[in-house]
Amino acid sequence: MTFQWPAAGYWLETMRVARALMVYYRPLKMNYETLGNTSPHLHTHLLPRYVEDPRPGHPFPLLAQQGNQQQISEERFLTEVDGLREILAERRRPEVEVFLDAEGNGGQR
Repeated sequence: MTFQWPAAGYWLETMRVARALMVYYRPLKMNYETLGNTSPHLHTHLLPRYVEDPRPGHPFPLLAQQGNQQQISEERFLTEVDGLREILAERRRPEVEVFLDAEGNGGQR
């Protein structure tokens, strides 16, 4: 079997970002939705799932947005971006392994 490096790179990067989201937001689980229906490209939605999930055990109800939904503040957004970047930077260092234990607690080894 031939190993396809571009495909492997895509999935490794997807898993790296998913792990960062899990460490930062601490969801119960992560759903992966990979699409490429409307144009010839591939993209993956990473959907953290929580206790207060609107449809536990079912696909997440993605609804069309009207543009008037409440948004998070710019300060919160930038804080979250910085936190995720820090986790992703740590994951680039080969001597640091970010992990989740059985209870979903994140840490480094």
